Amino acid sequence: MYHKKTFTLSIPLLFIILIYGCKPSDKISEEDYKIINIIVKERIKPSIDKYFLSEDLRKYKKNNLDQDIKIIDSIINTRKYYFKLSDTLYSINLENKKYKDIISGSFVFFPNNQNYNIPLKFDKKKVKYNSNTIEVETEKNIDENYIGSYRISRVILNKQHDRAVVELKIDAKQSLFEGDKIFLLEKNSEMWKIIKVQ
Repeated sequence: MYHKKTFTLSIPLLFIILIYGCKPSDKISEEDYKIINIIVKERIKPSIDKYFLSEDLRKYKKNNLDQDIKIIDSIINTRKYYFKLSDTLYSINLENKKYKDIISGSFVFFPNNQNYNIPLKFDKKKVKYNSNTIEVETEKNIDENYIGSYRISRVILNKQHDRAVVELKIDAKQSLFEGDKIFLLEKNSEMWKIIKVQ
């Protein structure tokens, strides 16, 4: 009688452990931070195209496109730029067509058992910005060197943790050519690299 009662009570307990044991972690991993840092370094910076029609280039004699780009790079690298970054990785829906397209085109299995529809706060101290970009708390009183307000999505990792998908939203666009982008990244020799942008 005692054994039967114990066994009956243990079934719901095992069921609860199984559910919560299989629940995906809602913590941001070190791998996620590496990916976030790649996106910040590569994409949170001034856009070259905004300078092609600017006053800066009119000071120089334009011989060819390569020379123009060098001039623009030197202009960009000698100025300070301001941006705002949300401290929350926003939720995503893997059933959305834009995510399905980039994932299905990668020929890599991305498990759909992760709970990506929960936004997560991240530690900004773990994010490294470009040397000439400065994060600000507010968009007020920002001059022409304000490059935008950015949000990063939850990071989707494949089963082997060597491919990742992440989205960057620009709420205050710095130019006509900038906009929301989804990135496919690949890990090679412990380093992450953007291999596709959509």
